[in-house]
Amino acid sequence: MSGFGSRLGHKSWKGAVSASNYKGRIRLRWRYLGARYSLSLSYWCDLNLLEAQKVALQIEQDMIVGTFDPTLLKYAPMRGVKKAALSARELSFTQIFEYWTKEFKQMDCEVYTNYNSTRNMIRKWGRVTAGCIVKKLNGESICAATFNRRLTILKSFVDWMATQEHWQKPNPLEQVNNQILAIKRTFSKNEG
Repeated sequence: MSGFGSRLGHKSWKGAVSASNYKGRIRLRWRYLGARYSLSLSYWCDLNLLEAQKVALQIEQDMIVGTFDPTLLKYAPMRGVKKAALSARELSFTQIFEYWTKEFKQMDCEVYTNYNSTRNMIRKWGRVTAGCIVKKLNGESICAATFNRRLTILKSFVDWMATQEHWQKPNPLEQVNNQILAIKRTFSKNEG
């Protein structure tokens, strides 16, 4: 696996895709046209390293011939779901959110509380469309800080979906403002 310089303990050649063990998972990293890219794959084991090497070689070849996919959809394996289903819009809003969280944010909905609670909220919503997402979000009985965190996550997710042409532009959440946080103030005896 000479293309995996970091695995062998030395620096990779310029433009090479390197693999590393990041929290028990294979992470590919590389630079292309001045931008840094990272892709989280399966858990770290010899068999999965072979598959990761195939992905790394595909990325390197695409960079050389000029067919590199900066969205990384071409290279990201979808666990349990075919990539074609994503482009065919056969996945639920929640499934695409889980995919985005894992592959692009490189986080796990089971580990990161904010992504977990956002996923559970949208799972509860059922079918989500551009016409109903604002109403569904505004209908949640949550505190302002929680609302603002989930709004930020959903704005970023829907922006990504729009760039992937899975959602209409403009992002309907762009018009939603953060809620004003109530400031709890306690008075001391001296303030009277």
